[in-house]
Amino acid sequence: MEKLNTDFPQANYTLWLEQLKKDLKTDDLSKILSSRVESLEVQNLGSSEANSESLFVGHLRRPHHPEFAFANDWEKGVILATDDLLVANKSALQHLEQGASALCFEGIGISNQEELILTLRGVLPEAVSLHFDCGEGSPALLFMLADEFARRPLKRDLLTGSVTFDIPGQLLRTGAFFHDQHTDFSVLNSMIDQGKAALPRFKFVVHDARIYAESGASVVQELAFSLAAFAEYAENLYRGENPEAVLEAAQIRLSIGSDYFLQLAKFRAMRLLWAMLLEAYKLDATKLPLEIEAITTLRNKTIADPYTNLIRATTESMAAVMAGVDRLFVLPHDVLYAQNTANSRRLALNIQHLLQEESRLDKVLDPASGSWYIDGLTRQLVEQSWALFCRVQELGGFFSAVRTGFMQEEIRKSAGELRKMVMSRKRPIVGTSVFAEAHKNLPEALPQTRDPLSKIPEVKQLEPWREAEAFERLRRHLHRHFGKKAFLVCFGEASKSAARAGFAADFLALAGIVSVRGNRNVNPEDQLQSRDALNAGLIVLCAGDDDYLPLVEELFPKARPDAPVWVAGKPADEPRLKALGIQQFIFIGCNVESVFAPFLEQYSPLSPNA
Repeated sequence: MEKLNTDFPQANYTLWLEQLKKDLKTDDLSKILSSRVESLEVQNLGSSEANSESLFVGHLRRPHHPEFAFANDWEKGVILATDDLLVANKSALQHLEQGASALCFEGIGISNQEELILTLRGVLPEAVSLHFDCGEGSPALLFMLADEFARRPLKRDLLTGSVTFDIPGQLLRTGAFFHDQHTDFSVLNSMIDQGKAALPRFKFVVHDARIYAESGASVVQELAFSLAAFAEYAENLYRGENPEAVLEAAQIRLSIGSDYFLQLAKFRAMRLLWAMLLEAYKLDATKLPLEIEAITTLRNKTIADPYTNLIRATTESMAAVMAGVDRLFVLPHDVLYAQNTANSRRLALNIQHLLQEESRLDKVLDPASGSWYIDGLTRQLVEQSWALFCRVQELGGFFSAVRTGFMQEEIRKSAGELRKMVMSRKRPIVGTSVFAEAHKNLPEALPQTRDPLSKIPEVKQLEPWREAEAFERLRRHLHRHFGKKAFLVCFGEASKSAARAGFAADFLALAGIVSVRGNRNVNPEDQLQSRDALNAGLIVLCAGDDDYLPLVEELFPKARPDAPVWVAGKPADEPRLKALGIQQFIFIGCNVESVFAPFLEQYSPLSPNA
């Protein structure tokens, strides 16, 4: 067949860039061709000339069903508290009927053999992956589990799961070891020896790396510090003489955040970093693949508009699944304020069923391979994470970096930058900081209890936090002590006034303040005399920047409102407007805490206005 395109010159990336400069009338394409994601400089556009060959990480993942070599299957997990063992058992059986393939029991509720038998009553260990995270009680639970399975006619090679006794994670979460460093590693040594004999396919060197992201760490820090934790395990267990025995029992638990592409690249980068770590020990990652669990994060979840959490969990789950995680746990959308109803747990599990049964994401291994954007993100994460990991090793390793405060300080800096972006709404929280429903009342969050028997911290521990917490506190406070509406005075050019009023209403809604718009066809003085304005607890002027000063100079000397007056925008006349009595200016990028701080003082419980 005759080719039809031989008369056209072949395009190349260089010529395309030159044409782009000409069309856009600029020589600087940096803002168009690249963007920053955390500490990464990412190329937004790709070509075969500008990018190296694609990355494939599927070979670094263990196949769950070897007969399907290219399948991207994963275990669909559910996390169950052990506070009430009857409830835990009933919930476990219910979720198994609904299609769960992994159960994770958390807490210290299982204290003896009878309670373990009760918890697993009706569960077929050969058909489901079983995981236990019981803190200091994990070693005893492992021995009980081994005894229980030994007395049953079970095939050991079909029993999969893990028992978590996370020494680095314990230090970061509580500031102290379970006992002391030497004793903890001796205990874990015994767990590995006992576990390998009784449960050869179980994992015992488990690092719960969620603490990094939940405390505000960047993805680079999350990966680097996780790798340093495994290096510490390899150096401390078996006196550092048998890293293969240690690393073949390794499993990591990572949280999944909001940034879809970055999170997808994170899990892929973790596998490549694992291969680099094993290469340093002269081991092969294809023979000793890292088992990766992913759990939807709490850091971005909200109490306001909780059903939005379902959407967040769906995109997070999709990123983890496409990155090839071994096991996925989706937290219920009401996990922050309710005792996870059966319905909310079913919806969480159905997210995974949807991704598998309807979206069919289990059919192709590492589908992101070949995407220049995601491969570029993955490479940068690997490079920067490895560099930070090497820096930790130069400081003496994970425990030395924690004892000197290096790790905590790095995460504190990252969390500080993140908080600034959250409070300026440059990192929006849908349903809470933007597009919030002002009239909704917030349920109270579940109280966070601290173990009364916990040890005195030896080092500074990490403090998990949620991005929406500050907005929720603000909203509850104003609901209790303010409880009035805001009146928006609209005047001047229609398009500018409408845009400013829309912005102001959305901004005030994050604090639970309902806005009433004035009629732009009525002059501002008459708007301020309306019933809505006189009953309002806050007045916001909404117009173009040049319209504010003439109005305030004319109106305020004779008819200044009793309520605080704000301006929507950041006019050049701000100093003069402040002198005339304008209290605050709200604009894109303003800090919510700074704006509302004087307002909170005025309407504090001790204030006469409260």
